[in-house]
Amino acid sequence: MAKRTGLAHAATLLSLLLLMCFVIHVHCRIMEDKVSKKIHIPHGLCVHRGWNCRTAFHCECCLLSNICYTTMDLCVEGCK
Repeated sequence: MAKRTGLAHAATLLSLLLLMCFVIHVHCRIMEDKVSKKIHIPHGLCVHRGWNCRTAFHCECCLLSNICYTTMDLCVEGCK
């Protein structure tokens, strides 16, 4: 009887090991697909800030340098 339970445990452990290998392989494949995709941001790192735009004309601000510009085109050029 002890031999049979030992074989059952071995089969269970082997099944779990194969399942873990499969899961790791699938996870790595999913991560590989995500790395190759590029994200497109239309205005780069420029955003429209409305909290001070009623008095100031510099409403388009670069998130990298925190410098604000009068137009989105100037912001995109200055934020490169």
